[in-house]
Amino acid sequence: MKVVDIRNVFEKRRIQLFYVDDDFIYYAEEKLQGELSNLYILEYNRDTRRERLVTNYTLEDSSFVQHIFAFEETILLVLENGSSSIWVVELDRRSGILREDFTNVKLLMQIILSLQLHLMKKAKVSLRSIRL
Repeated sequence: MKVVDIRNVFEKRRIQLFYVDDDFIYYAEEKLQGELSNLYILEYNRDTRRERLVTNYTLEDSSFVQHIFAFEETILLVLENGSSSIWVVELDRRSGILREDFTNVKLLMQIILSLQLHLMKKAKVSLRSIRL
C-alpha cells in the first residue's frame, strides 16, 4: 500500500474526491465567482505533485446538486435539482473532452430506472402495510 500525505493540497478548499489510484487523484472543486458557481474537474499527479485541469463548467443554477462517478476511461457528471431536471455529461478522463458514445450514461439510466421500479414497489408495500 502506498500512503501519501495530500492534506496540504486539499486544505481549506471545497472539494469532492471521486477517484484515487496509485498514480492519480481525481476531484471536483466548486468555486464561487460573483453570483455564479464554477465546477472544476481536476487531476492530481501523485508522482509529480502537480494539479491539472481536466475541464470546468459554470453552474448557473445553484439548486443543482452534483454527483460524479469515475470509470476506467471516463468521468460521469450528473447534476440534478431534486425534481424533474437532470444534466448528464460523460467526459474522457484524460482529455476532458465530451464523450459522444455515452456508454456509461446508458448504464446510469438503467440503474436509475431499476431504482425507480424498486422504490415504486417498496412504496406500494408500505401503503398496504399502513392500510392494514
